[in-house]
Amino acid sequence: MKDRTTRKEEHMKKSKSLKSDLKSLLSSPPLLLLGAITALGAVQVAHADEKKNVAGCCSADRSSAAAGIQPLQKTLGSGQKLVSHIPETPDFLIQDLMNTKYGTARDNQAYARLLKRAKALGKERAVSPFNKLTDTEVVSLLAYSDEMSTELNSRMSRGGELAEYEILKTFVESALNKLPDYRGPVNSSSDMPAAFAQTHVKGQIVTYKAFTDAYEGKGYLDTYQLKIDAKHGKDVSGLMGDPLEHLIVLKPGSKFKVTSQPDLESVSPVIELQEVD
Repeated sequence: MKDRTTRKEEHMKKSKSLKSDLKSLLSSPPLLLLGAITALGAVQVAHADEKKNVAGCCSADRSSAAAGIQPLQKTLGSGQKLVSHIPETPDFLIQDLMNTKYGTARDNQAYARLLKRAKALGKERAVSPFNKLTDTEVVSLLAYSDEMSTELNSRMSRGGELAEYEILKTFVESALNKLPDYRGPVNSSSDMPAAFAQTHVKGQIVTYKAFTDAYEGKGYLDTYQLKIDAKHGKDVSGLMGDPLEHLIVLKPGSKFKVTSQPDLESVSPVIELQEVD
């Protein structure tokens, strides 16, 4: 930068000097005057070229520097910032979530493995309704049913920020919206807070903020056993590969009417619910 400035100043000095000399030549014979004007023009052209080179070089430097500090930032789970040059599209966000939160390998290949599983379900995905789902939606359902439902539903139930899990919720909901409604009795279980359990009074309408995982057979044994008469469940068991786990997922915001008074003081309280619109 210093060298460019020095060259620019030198050309400016030469130009000023020639202009000064020209003033003294105005009364000179025509031939001398013509030579002076020609020389001045040559200096001005050279100065213009140098100025263009300096400006172009500086512009290139600025563009290079700007490219190096583009503020495409990703918020990490720790709250730190990471500069990234990859646009944060939905597909990028779901891949990043899988690669950092799914499984135990932490080798940045979790999404690739899930995608391989999704593509291997060719027979299952060739028939309706699963033929409507994208690869990313299938990957999201697989990750959700494998292990990620616990953290996602916990965050949703608390009503706080979902942070990086927001994209998982988006893709799971998108997939469920493409599936037909499942109607019928299903079983679930919950470790809901006692305060929320107390709202389950016969005749009352309760709203579940998170996804509700239910099964045609027996559910898992948590604190509260839920017997649900579902109207808008979504049967995703065709993608799970395990006929014993006939998974029915009810979407967040589902409302239920409590149809019997549960004995919340019993060892394993049973709560009977009927899904309502």
